[in-house]
Amino acid sequence: MYMQQLDRHRLGHIIEYCRRIQATMARFGTSIVAHGYGNIELTVVCRTAQEDIPRLQAFCEKELRSTKCE
Repeated sequence: MYMQQLDRHRLGHIIEYCRRIQATMARFGTSIVAHGYGNIELTVVCRTAQEDIPRLQAFCEKELRSTKCE
């Protein structure tokens, strides 16, 4: 399967964003979102950071490994 270079570039950025989010959560934990920025649902934010972000990162990494650039 082939992937456009721009799409590979986007996936690389998404992976980097995922790593940054995970590093921030590891460093600050839930205290980073516990300051009451509007009406944040803390459980949703934490669940997204802990469950969905790693899955998104793994998916993007798998796509990059399994495709060739056009």
